Amino acid sequence: MTKKEAKSLIKNNAAGKYRGSALLMLSHMVDASFAPGEANAARTRGIKDSTLMGWVHIKEAQFRKLLKRFEADGLGEFSRKNGKVTYRLNLEPLKKLPAASKSKEDIKARNADRAAKARAAYAAQRKERELAKVQQFFVALARENSVELLEAPSPAQLLAWVLALKKS
Repeated sequence: MTKKEAKSLIKNNAAGKYRGSALLMLSHMVDASFAPGEANAARTRGIKDSTLMGWVHIKEAQFRKLLKRFEADGLGEFSRKNGKVTYRLNLEPLKKLPAASKSKEDIKARNADRAAKARAAYAAQRKERELAKVQQFFVALARENSVELLEAPSPAQLLAWVLALKKS
């Protein structure tokens, strides 16, 4: 595989699976894998981990996660010793991935999915905060009326109390 083919695989196929720092790191690793005048990337390459992290502008934890993810996805063999990463890339799994679509409709659909997930997560967090406020209110109400609670009321108890208050 030539360097041009490898870069094309990353740009077109890997872009559907990886984003941001992962894609940039893959691109830099491909660049570093090819020696000048060499047409094959099937060689083991050693490079300082701080250099790779600097190229991609990431910290240690994210760097470790990316290497584990690449290895789990079968993109090569990676080992780290004494501040040096030794790797041998295998870009064959990228050939199996479909080409990333860059059409506006696909991008809008992907963003809509992300927005829907974010809205659902925010609604769940808001519901938890409101429930905590209601629990605090009932605990304060019980203290004011000298009612001893063994523990904070559960959501089912709160619902029963609210229904009882509505009936009276």
